[in-house]
Amino acid sequence: MEKKSCSGLTLVELSVAMLVFLVGTLGLLQLVVLGVCLNQRSRDVSLATSLAQAKAEELLRKDFFDQSLARGGIIPLTPETHPFVSNPTPVSGYTEFFDYNGKTVTTTAVPVGTPLKKPVNAYFVLQWQVWSCNCGGAGSSCTSTCAPPANIDFLKKITVTVTSISPAFQGSFPSTTLAFYKSRIN
Repeated sequence: MEKKSCSGLTLVELSVAMLVFLVGTLGLLQLVVLGVCLNQRSRDVSLATSLAQAKAEELLRKDFFDQSLARGGIIPLTPETHPFVSNPTPVSGYTEFFDYNGKTVTTTAVPVGTPLKKPVNAYFVLQWQVWSCNCGGAGSSCTSTCAPPANIDFLKKITVTVTSISPAFQGSFPSTTLAFYKSRIN
């Protein structure tokens, strides 16, 4: 009767198998990290959209001649730009700050038109701009600098932008912009 030899895994075979397993596991971990980052970005965009919509509804409820709808304010020049690094910077009277959960961050009062500094716990910056639109016929315009006579100022174009200033996105700042018109005629 012959003895059968029992063969097992050699150290080299075991090392190669572990290396293949490790490479596969690292690939899956990168997918998990990417998924978490995309989930955070989606959360920020959703909350930014909700904050912008709430501000739009608040501004639309106001009277056409309400002082808070006076011409002024600024919005970021391009989407996904950091409002404190790029030009223009947020201006008081047309800017609000929110924390990570969308709760208002209180800031000290500064004169309208003054550039603001970012509060410590600010995560979202909400900025709006009000343009008066001269819709009085030929040569009509809708700019922030036009000054039409009061009797032909029928529309105000309002633009609201909310930007997430999270450091997690490495230079990409998720934002939402809404543009709408408020009419003097009901």
